[in-house]
Amino acid sequence: MADRYWMDALKIRRRNWGLVPAPLPYGAPTGRGADKTTRDFLICFGLEDSPATFRRRALGHLASYETASGPVVFSNRSRTTLRVSLRLLNSDGTEEVYYNQYQESDNGSLDGILRAAQRELIEQEIFTALIRGAGNLPTTTARVSERLIVIEIAQGTELYLELVESDTLPSPSQPAVHSIGQTKCDMIYHLLHILLLRLHSHIKERRLSTSNGPQVDPASAPVSPTVLQPVIDILQYETFCQRVKAEMGKIVSALTKAGVPIKFEFNAVGETGEEIVRLICEDGASHIGGETTIRIDNSRTLRFTFHSPSSLIAHISQATLSISSITQLVQLLRDETEKCLLQRICDVGNQATEQLNGVWFVDLLVSRSIGKWEGCVINFRISYDSDSTISCTVSRLIRSEKHSKTYMDTFTSGKIALFDWIRQLIQKTIVS
Repeated sequence: MADRYWMDALKIRRRNWGLVPAPLPYGAPTGRGADKTTRDFLICFGLEDSPATFRRRALGHLASYETASGPVVFSNRSRTTLRVSLRLLNSDGTEEVYYNQYQESDNGSLDGILRAAQRELIEQEIFTALIRGAGNLPTTTARVSERLIVIEIAQGTELYLELVESDTLPSPSQPAVHSIGQTKCDMIYHLLHILLLRLHSHIKERRLSTSNGPQVDPASAPVSPTVLQPVIDILQYETFCQRVKAEMGKIVSALTKAGVPIKFEFNAVGETGEEIVRLICEDGASHIGGETTIRIDNSRTLRFTFHSPSSLIAHISQATLSISSITQLVQLLRDETEKCLLQRICDVGNQATEQLNGVWFVDLLVSRSIGKWEGCVINFRISYDSDSTISCTVSRLIRSEKHSKTYMDTFTSGKIALFDWIRQLIQKTIVS
């Protein structure tokens, strides 16, 4: 047993696990010549910059005899694991639940046993940091209990973070069903570990700066990075991008049905994977961003940029506008596309009535394209119906020597392209 004891000690040291001197038993003599035990080390598997509470619990020792728990004895092991789950409520009332994939570190070896114990302790520290951050969330609310945190990310989307008994989780050997929801949970699980290490790095830098230099005013000291808020920002940013893309998709669909050439590009994340990791690891407030462009009839481009969690900026020809709501976005998209279509109608009219010296212009006060030539005045008005389709209402005033007559025409999407219909209508008006 003694040989195995020291062989296990060498294996642990070879794997770079920390070995620290063990305290002598209470009341043991310490003078010269006193009989001291030779098995005088403890195994330390805690992180260097973890709080003292967790470092004191990250201790174990090799068993001096056969035990049911294995060759390493832990005095404070709880055998829990951090489980991440997303609960999505669909429009039809059904609920979808996704979990991160559980991976067991304990493979029976000394290194596996210590890795499993270390993972448990790190996840307990993560959960403690999550509880601390859940009480001060600027963009959402959280429900906190002893082992469960529930965060409402958006309407119909909730994030569950809980400490569960490892024995209650499915065995990693069972085949896992991979899905986008599970991948999100896996990403959150690993991201929490990265954010904890970022917090440790900040604590270490602050400790070194205060020990080697002048004292810093606490009021001006940099704020410690949080563990929970970046996760919420990413999830809310995903929901935000989905809503923005859906509203833009309605406009693009309406233009496509009307036969208007359109090019739509939506890039929710403009950074590479390496850049995203760098942004997350930085202490400052880092935001993921992207952009989208809508090019209408190869003539006018609408460009939008966005940043996590829900910042949207419109870059139009007249100005740069900050969008604060989906309603404002929808109105802006409709206004800008109407202006583009009205101007394009003027271009079509100028080509068709060039020999008649026709005059075409856009009246922005009433949102109309107006064309005039001898004996005729024609007005075009663009509008969006309730089903997000484009309609065009035309008023034609034709004057003759005997009388004047007004005609009303309406374009409906799906039968013919909008500009082809307008060309035919103008030609019909000219020959009449």
